[in-house]
Amino acid sequence: MNELLEIVTLHDYNLAIKTLTFRNKLIIDNKINDAHIIKYKDYKEKANINLNDIVSILESKDEMKIVVNYVSKKLVKYDGCDEQEYPDGEEPDEDEKDIIVSSNNEYYITFLIYHLIEYCVLKKNRDYIDEYVKLIRIPNSKKYAKELKEIFAQVKN
Repeated sequence: MNELLEIVTLHDYNLAIKTLTFRNKLIIDNKINDAHIIKYKDYKEKANINLNDIVSILESKDEMKIVVNYVSKKLVKYDGCDEQEYPDGEEPDEDEKDIIVSSNNEYYITFLIYHLIEYCVLKKNRDYIDEYVKLIRIPNSKKYAKELKEIFAQVKN
């Protein structure tokens, strides 16, 4: 079985997808095509991680809570999700705020895997994220890597 298919059919992966879908009001497309498989292999190779690295995070409830928070913060920052506004003095704690997402927030079922790969890189060697985002050709990679480190630090504390 293809590794990517193996991951997206895992109960823990699907639980995380459901949590992210509910929390961020996402629309998930369950199609997986050859481009997703190629991208997964390429990103995993450039990240210097393996299937076990990903599965070990998926199997840890504590780790997955952190990953869900990490991905949610990234969705707010990069994908046009808007956080709910509150009157002065009535703001809830950061982890209690609702996240409202624009109506065009459709993602493939595989979207979480790329965040998991990135998270693995940050967890194993935070400084390697600079090289990794260059290797996968993210525009403004230095700025992006710095922001990823900041988000990772926020959710790990």
